[in-house]
Amino acid sequence: MQALALVSSALIAGIPVVAVAPVPAIGFVLQMAALGTAIGSVVALRAKRRNPDTDTWAITTAWASLGLVIGTVAVAITALAA
Repeated sequence: MQALALVSSALIAGIPVVAVAPVPAIGFVLQMAALGTAIGSVVALRAKRRNPDTDTWAITTAWASLGLVIGTVAVAITALAA
């Protein structure tokens, strides 16, 4: 149950970003970071169940950073193509 709450809170945090982002590109980048956080939370919880000594913060942060980079690259490619 705790795993579901953690993942759903990461997804819910990224949903309203579109409504408050002044620039759609920023909203997209932040949504990708939120998606990376949700994926990282699932991976970290699985790793924590396999080995209780695992550092979940590092796993979640790495996935959030990956989502941020993917979102930024996608926006940059779109901007350069236009």
